[in-house]
Amino acid sequence: MSEIKNRLLVVDDESNMCLSLKKLLEIEGFEVLTAGSVKEGLDILNSSFFDVVITDIVFPDGSGIEILKYCTEYCRKTKVICMTGMASTGSAIEAIRYGAHDYVTKPFDFDMVLHSIKSIFEKIRMEEEIGLEKDRYRALIEDLKDGYFVLENRTVVYANQAMASMLQCSIRELIGRDLFSLLAPAVTDTAEAGLTPMERQEAGFWHEELVFLDSAGNEVPVDIKFSKGRAEECGQTVVCLCREITERDILWERLIKAEKLALMGEMTAGIAHELNNKLTPVLGFIELLRMNTEDAANQDRIEAIHSAALGARKIVQSLLTFARREPPRKRVVDMKKLVESAMSLVRSSFPASEVKVLLELESDCLPVSVDAAQIEQVLTNIFKNAYEAMGRHGTLKVEGRTIGEKVVVTVSDTGPGISDELRHRIFTPFFTTKERARGTGLGLSICHGIITNHDGEIEVVESEQGAAFRLTLPLSEETPAGMLQCVDN
Repeated sequence: MSEIKNRLLVVDDESNMCLSLKKLLEIEGFEVLTAGSVKEGLDILNSSFFDVVITDIVFPDGSGIEILKYCTEYCRKTKVICMTGMASTGSAIEAIRYGAHDYVTKPFDFDMVLHSIKSIFEKIRMEEEIGLEKDRYRALIEDLKDGYFVLENRTVVYANQAMASMLQCSIRELIGRDLFSLLAPAVTDTAEAGLTPMERQEAGFWHEELVFLDSAGNEVPVDIKFSKGRAEECGQTVVCLCREITERDILWERLIKAEKLALMGEMTAGIAHELNNKLTPVLGFIELLRMNTEDAANQDRIEAIHSAALGARKIVQSLLTFARREPPRKRVVDMKKLVESAMSLVRSSFPASEVKVLLELESDCLPVSVDAAQIEQVLTNIFKNAYEAMGRHGTLKVEGRTIGEKVVVTVSDTGPGISDELRHRIFTPFFTTKERARGTGLGLSICHGIITNHDGEIEVVESEQGAAFRLTLPLSEETPAGMLQCVDN
């Protein structure tokens, strides 16, 4: 005998039928109440909850459909089994239309009714388990510190409180919003490029850094992950999880990067020192061979060795420059003069080049307090990279102006440019896109160190064509009258 205690209501105007069903169901372990009319059944339902109602359809005071309608509207968890001795297709269809779980005709086999009741309780058990899992899932999502939302056809259909708090609004204000209406205009193209492959079933996951706008219009940078959900008639479902990139996170990343660079600098200094020691006798003996060898063929070989050794020493010097990061010897100079001097040096290195150079510098002086030789080294490196990227033809444009308390120099070219995936690595030591024999990957890393030591910034910026670098240095407070007008070479 089952030990399950569940509540059933039997509504039938035949008292013997009610009594028989009550006794049989109680034997099976159910708690059973009975009612002899539609009114009595509705009164009982209004005062107490039942898991299952077994009701006749035809009553002297009404119809069992009224009880069915009541349960559908007010007792949605209650399942209804309809029965009648007036079997007809029409009454069965009507009962099912109003939400009946099952339909039996009199006279009926009790085992059939019992089977229907047990199937109802199995369904109730499954619904409760599913509901419990949903509650657990919802609680998990709500407890997340990260923002979570679900998109259907790019429209927000669900969001947790963390997401709403991140955007300074309520969950209700988020629901129904188009994703692109929440994003900063600058990142909509990026979002389009990432979502489109997912909607075409070409990708199932996408990870990116985007910028949202909160309710006040402030930018909220986030690290966001998109996962493709199921494809339904209503459109694509995409689940999104995002974490705000706070100022602390940014500073932490910079600290880690600085520690890595410091460690790499120490290692590099040691390696460069050892290499320098090994190169000193090599260059010394080469000089002796040059003086004591008269054979032309051997002279050519010695010159080749000498050239290679000098090239190796130059690389070692670059390593030492990167590792030492000596404090700059500052003095006030005109940034315009530094740009012109560096450009003149680079142009002479590419005599066959037909690259067009445009210098758009403010007519007034651009005073900066810097180590002139180091800043000229930075400019020369950037100009040289631009020439090499463009080949023989192209345009190199240099703009210089004061913006507030800063001197800003922007260098742009019409070469192949720098891809988005390479931009964040461009200043990493030893990273280069050049062939192995043409670059060490230290040039831009050294430039970054030099500009940083001058309390400035160097960054890759958006460009309509090719690559563009922006240098920002503090504007000097000294007057142009006391300014050195050129660099001592």
